[in-house]
Amino acid sequence: MSNKRTILIGTFILTATGLSTRFIGFFFRMFLSHTFGEEQVGLYQLIFPIYALCFSLTSAGIETALSRCTAHKISLNRKNESIWLLYIGISLSLILSLVTMITLQSHAADFSIYILGDIRCEPLLLAISYAIPFASIHSCICGYYLGLKQTKIPAISQLIEQVVRVSTVFIIYQIALKHNGQIHILFAVLGIVAGECISSIFCVHCFSSDNKKSRYKFFKVWNLYLFQCVCSTTDILPQMHSLIMAFLPEWHCLAFFSLRPLQTLFPLCFFQRSLKYRPQKIIRN
Repeated sequence: MSNKRTILIGTFILTATGLSTRFIGFFFRMFLSHTFGEEQVGLYQLIFPIYALCFSLTSAGIETALSRCTAHKISLNRKNESIWLLYIGISLSLILSLVTMITLQSHAADFSIYILGDIRCEPLLLAISYAIPFASIHSCICGYYLGLKQTKIPAISQLIEQVVRVSTVFIIYQIALKHNGQIHILFAVLGIVAGECISSIFCVHCFSSDNKKSRYKFFKVWNLYLFQCVCSTTDILPQMHSLIMAFLPEWHCLAFFSLRPLQTLFPLCFFQRSLKYRPQKIIRN
C-alpha cells in the first residue's frame, strides 16, 4: 500500500509541476512573440536542436542510468554506494559538458553558418553554451532523487527553473527599456542560463543538506585526485620541453628548405607557447 501511495503522490507532484511550467511557458511564448518579433523568435527556436543534442551527449543517458542504479542500490540497502554513483555521474557529466561547451563556443560560427544557416545564431549559441554544465548537474541530481522515489526536489527545481527564466527575461527587458537599449532575443537565452544556474544551485544545496558526511569524503578524494594530476603534469611538462628542444633544430632546417611555415609542418610546435618558448625568426635571403 505504501508503494502505491508513493507512486501516486509522486505522479501527482510531477503532473502538477508539469502543468504549472507549461502554463507559465504558454504565456512566456506569447510574451516573446509580441516583444521580440517573429524573426528573432525564429532565431531563438533554431538553436534548440543543437542545445538538445548537447544535453543528450552530456546528461540525458547519465540521468536515466543514475535513476535506475540508485533505485537498485536502495532496494539492497546500499545508500552509500548510490551516493558515490551520483558523484561519479556528476563528475563524468560535468567533464563531458565542459568539453561540449568549449567545442560549441569555438565552433559557434561554423554551426551557425553550415548547420543553422544563419550567422545571427552565433551569439545565441555562445550564450546558451554556459547553461550546459549547470544543466548536467541539475539533471544528475534530479535523476538521483527520482531513484530514491522523492519527486519533491526535482519538481521544485523544475518550477524554480521556469520562474527564474521568465523573471530574468522580464527584468532584463525592463532594464533595456529604461535605458533605451536594444531589444534582442539574447535576453531569452540569458534567461535559460539563469534558470539552469539557480536550479542547479538549489539541487546541490538540497543534496548537501541531506548528505554532509559523504560530501566531505568525496571532496577529500577529489582533492587527492587533483593533486596527483597536478604532480604528474609538472613531471611531464619538462620532459616534453626537452623532447621539443632536441628535435627543434631539425624542424627548423626542414622548415627553412620548405615553402610552408614551421607550425604547418609540425603541429607539436604549438606547445612552445604553453612552455614559454619563443624561437627566433629565420631570416631568409
